[in-house]
Amino acid sequence: MAQRYLESRDFIDTHCHLDMLYGKLGFEGTFRSFWQHFHRTFPHEFRGCITNFCNPWVMVRETLWENLLSKDMVWGAFGCHPHFAQNYSSVQERDIMMAMRHPKAVAFGMGLDYSYKNSTSHYRQKEVFERQLRLAVSMQKPLVIHCRDADDDLLHIMTKCIPRDYKIHRHCFTNSFPVIEPFLTEFPNLYVGFTALITYSSATEARDAVRQIPLNRIVVETDAPYFLPRQVRKDVCRFAHPGMGIHTLKELSLLKGEDMATVLTQHNTYQLYGI
Repeated sequence: MAQRYLESRDFIDTHCHLDMLYGKLGFEGTFRSFWQHFHRTFPHEFRGCITNFCNPWVMVRETLWENLLSKDMVWGAFGCHPHFAQNYSSVQERDIMMAMRHPKAVAFGMGLDYSYKNSTSHYRQKEVFERQLRLAVSMQKPLVIHCRDADDDLLHIMTKCIPRDYKIHRHCFTNSFPVIEPFLTEFPNLYVGFTALITYSSATEARDAVRQIPLNRIVVETDAPYFLPRQVRKDVCRFAHPGMGIHTLKELSLLKGEDMATVLTQHNTYQLYGI
């Protein structure tokens, strides 16, 4: 697997939500049947995706996530999103830990969200975030970090709880380079995930951050069903799906001034997740 990946010019969507995508589209079936249904919007470079389960209540529905992970080209990440931290419990933690033992579970996800969209107190978010960080490190699983309007607290807790050389995916970065620079300096194995937001000229901060972050520190994600690329009409597909990561890759190529072959042969996803 490693040799095939290192020699190839393909990509894996490092962060999506297949359960949410299927729900929004009213789709039922396997990932392969989904791929076949939308085959015109899946490029030949596509080789798979990491689907994230961030609501602990989903972990109870084992059939849902186990069925998704049982298919080719699909891996999983599990954890408690800060939006659900208020009700985080030892029972939910047990369910997450059980899911994390699945052979295709490749990462532990968590974070902080101080935006107006999250009603959970900052104190409770930090408590749950730190607890999950320590569990992830004990399992030696890569981290998927969500952060919105909480960078100072995030960096403080991360430096306290995470070894400096730990593998980290700062998911869905939409901010400016000065915000992410301290994280890149402090954690040399931290990778920054960009979505199709960068295909929009109005995303000036994120596009400028792409230009300044080294290509070998960037991973591509769709965060599907969110962030429909600028190039995709809604009558083709109403929501983003994992194959649409190709549009972010093309934008990366333009912003970095590198050809697509160079962008596609970066080994960042393999270095981070081993897939």
